[in-house]
Amino acid sequence: MIFLGACAVKKEEVKQQDNSALSHLPSWVLDPTVEGKIAAVGMAPKSRGGLQFQIPQAESDSRANIAAQISTEVSRLTKNALREARVAGQDDVENVFSQVTKNVIKKIPLMGAKRINMYKDPADGALYIHMAVDSDMIANYFKQNKKLFSDSVQNASLSRDRINQAQKAVDGLFK
Repeated sequence: MIFLGACAVKKEEVKQQDNSALSHLPSWVLDPTVEGKIAAVGMAPKSRGGLQFQIPQAESDSRANIAAQISTEVSRLTKNALREARVAGQDDVENVFSQVTKNVIKKIPLMGAKRINMYKDPADGALYIHMAVDSDMIANYFKQNKKLFSDSVQNASLSRDRINQAQKAVDGLFK
């Protein structure tokens, strides 16, 4: 089974450099991690239209950041599954997995992402929005789409041997 809990693992502490320019920001802007969730911060610069324009822009940015995290994690898990099935380095199989992954990720229901925090910087007017989506919801979404991976492997113009290897990778991905 695809497990996206790694997305929610606390990242290394932000290095304690000279970040006095960032010290006025809430801690969640620098580390948006939320246990059990995939979380990100979106930002919108000051706008003449005010919050009415900034909120949708920052929320969209946050959703895009969440999608990027999911894409990175799924890509890593897919590469591991291909390696375990001994099909890593076989470009034709990797291309099939890559295309299916992109198609599945494009359709992830990120509208389920919830706003957790919002902060408007008094210095420059930038708006920061912290959003999160439930990791289990995303994992269930991928489980429901396992058939897309299997069907794509079966319909790809691969040799029977490679189809069998790729199917093992699909099974490993969703174990």
